[in-house]
Amino acid sequence: GGRRGDPVRFVLGSGDVARGLDAAVSTMRLGEIAAFTIAPGLAQGGLGMPPGSEEGGGEPPRESLVMEVELVDWVARTDLFEDESVVKRTVRRPDDRRRPVLGQDCLLDLRLFAADGGGTSALREWPALQHRIARPGERASDAPLRGEILDRAILTMKRGELATLDCAARTAFADPAANSLLPQAALRLELELREFLEVCDVSFERDGVVVKQSQACRDAWPQCRDAGTCKIEVLSARSASGAELLDSSGQAIEFVVGEGEVCDALEGAAVELRE
Repeated sequence: GGRRGDPVRFVLGSGDVARGLDAAVSTMRLGEIAAFTIAPGLAQGGLGMPPGSEEGGGEPPRESLVMEVELVDWVARTDLFEDESVVKRTVRRPDDRRRPVLGQDCLLDLRLFAADGGGTSALREWPALQHRIARPGERASDAPLRGEILDRAILTMKRGELATLDCAARTAFADPAANSLLPQAALRLELELREFLEVCDVSFERDGVVVKQSQACRDAWPQCRDAGTCKIEVLSARSASGAELLDSSGQAIEFVVGEGEVCDALEGAAVELRE
């Protein structure tokens, strides 16, 4: 309803815009441009309505409105505990679709800011923080934040996602000393899920004889398929106890998948790897 290039900002479901526009925008994707025909009964009130609408003191529209809308941006908001104590907002949406699950080890970047925006420098930073998502009954891993907060947030994230968490210091920190310093302070935590270790059975018979622990992966990376020529580099070889079995660092192996040129274990693993 505003001038082109003058976006209207609102919260879905809040009543800030007419019900028809609210419903229309909820069906759109980022960057999409669409024309919506909105019935008169759903085209009243709120931002984005044309002059003369009921919101502006004029008569309500008597015919359907056709609105051309572009979804310029959106921010996902999640109330992690459904009590407004910790609110997550997505800042950067990744192209990877995978989410971690219970029991997985994650690599995070965590930064702490004052929620009032009084400065762009982080109050504290925890780069490359390792955290395991606790299974039911397990003790949460040691971390600057309460483990249950990190777990709830991480389980809603995708690999590569950047998000903020708004909460109070007394809610966020597991360390009583930190709570005593800023018990009433409103904080904003910036959380980036850099990586998580996926563990899966990659043996041909799915009988657990070859288990993969992925340490760096993206959905966009291509996989080697049957009849494809694979080239892999052996970075290390060790026993389950950690003992080095051979000096193989940097050794490259090239083979055609499905031709039996290497053992089944190595072939099954290669098919599941991404470039």
